Amino acid sequence: MGGDEQRKHPRITMNIHAKGVINAVGRFTQFTAEVVNLSKGGAGIKLSAGSTAKVKKMIENGADIIGAEIMMTLVSYVEENMAATGSITFLNDKNPHRMDIGVDLNPLDKKSLATLEVLLDMAPGLAGIEASMGFTEANHFASLTEFTHEMIQFAIITEKREMFWIKNERYMFVGMHKTDNGELHLDCIESVDNPGTVFCADCMETIDPTSLL
Repeated sequence: MGGDEQRKHPRITMNIHAKGVINAVGRFTQFTAEVVNLSKGGAGIKLSAGSTAKVKKMIENGADIIGAEIMMTLVSYVEENMAATGSITFLNDKNPHRMDIGVDLNPLDKKSLATLEVLLDMAPGLAGIEASMGFTEANHFASLTEFTHEMIQFAIITEKREMFWIKNERYMFVGMHKTDNGELHLDCIESVDNPGTVFCADCMETIDPTSLL
């Protein structure tokens, strides 16, 4: 019986990301981040390099980030997306590329609270876990297999605008294509270093670049 109970919710390492808006007394900026700590009352997030630059610009322009309102959606790819709001209570900018922010969360609605409870039940050691399955500061993937595993969350976080590396080759998202059977496949990528080399994650193979829509 005990074994069955343990198998219901295996312990896993989860990538959880945040995407939302910071409102520093009417000064708004969008951000993306990794969630590195999460509980019912608070969250620790590590801003992406681009978001770090934007928040630093806000501070330079006189915005007070401590106490600023934050509205975000947490994406885990295990449960449904979770909405959360709160205020920023901590800021660590010692790393010039990735700023750490602490957030006091407002009381979660019933749906978000239920999602959070499932996440914490599945990964009781979630507090302090950083994303560790391929989404890195350098946007580097060790293989095409790793890229396809992380592609959905990577596409959302970067809005498909950032260049990334697979092994030592640079790639960009270039659009979609239609197969010979008429199926529409999204999120095709093309090599920056070898233009014309287009890979489709749905086909799991390179495709004719003229088939892009």
